[in-house]
Amino acid sequence: MREGSQRIARFTVEVQRLLGGESETVALRFADGMKGGIGQPVRNVVSIAGTSHLPALGSCSVLLWSPPPRPFFHRADPSGDGASDLTDAVFILDHLFTGGRAPHCLESADVNNDGALDISDAIAHLGYLFTGGVPPAEPGPSTALCGIDPDEVGSPKDLGCGTYDQC
Repeated sequence: MREGSQRIARFTVEVQRLLGGESETVALRFADGMKGGIGQPVRNVVSIAGTSHLPALGSCSVLLWSPPPRPFFHRADPSGDGASDLTDAVFILDHLFTGGRAPHCLESADVNNDGALDISDAIAHLGYLFTGGVPPAEPGPSTALCGIDPDEVGSPKDLGCGTYDQC
């Protein structure tokens, strides 16, 4: 800061849209003479102890970055119908052994969250449904709140989740 100057304000810029994992540089300009809602000129003024002061105006650049959004989903609902039931175990087996369609959210089919979509997922789901076995891994089945995959994006256990419309 220059001699004789004092920091009197700090502001935060909030970004409402996600940038999809990319960065974007945004110019931030403080300018006088802009027009208000009914055409009147607007000046930047700082009030200190009831006295108005005209600030020295400047510009800066702000780098905005947002991680890619991660969809919310339920484990053990690869059919995407919002229910974790027998049809989901059949859906997994159909996909694995008869070439049935892949789930839109692969993570929803990885019932045990071991990072692989295989027969153990169908077995784990059937065990949960019919023998009181271990519930599906976080974020849990459709009886739980929707959540995101606890594994880091790009980690070996991250299978990805394209879309899941039930959350």
